Amino acid sequence: MIFKIYYQNIVFLLSIILISSCSSNFDSKEYPIIYSSKNTQFNMLIYSGKFPIDEKLVFNEDKSYFYETCSLNEKGTWKIKGDSLFLFCQEKGFKNENLYKIDSLKQVIICRKTPTIWIIKSNRIKQVDRNLLLFE
Repeated sequence: MIFKIYYQNIVFLLSIILISSCSSNFDSKEYPIIYSSKNTQFNMLIYSGKFPIDEKLVFNEDKSYFYETCSLNEKGTWKIKGDSLFLFCQEKGFKNENLYKIDSLKQVIICRKTPTIWIIKSNRIKQVDRNLLLFE
């Protein structure tokens, strides 16, 4: 009898831990939340050389975000649904003013009508349509 109660308590406790570890704790974090590429040799080796260099994604409490790469800046709004993070671009621009003069690059700074989707996995996020991984 005592073993049965003990066993049920352990199963219940493990269930709570499992459920809480699967849910997004994005709302319980302090803002701004910053994800960036951790440019270590280990990460570049593990992720098959498809690792972003000098990228940063900042989430603000007002549901705005700022995304920065080596050549671009992007601003917009974000929302979470389940383990998916949706980024809605509102503005993009080059860091270097000379890049605006290159006609073939003008399409790069146009925001898509559909959101960019990222998957939240504990302390990292992964972009769905690219092999891009950023760490908190």
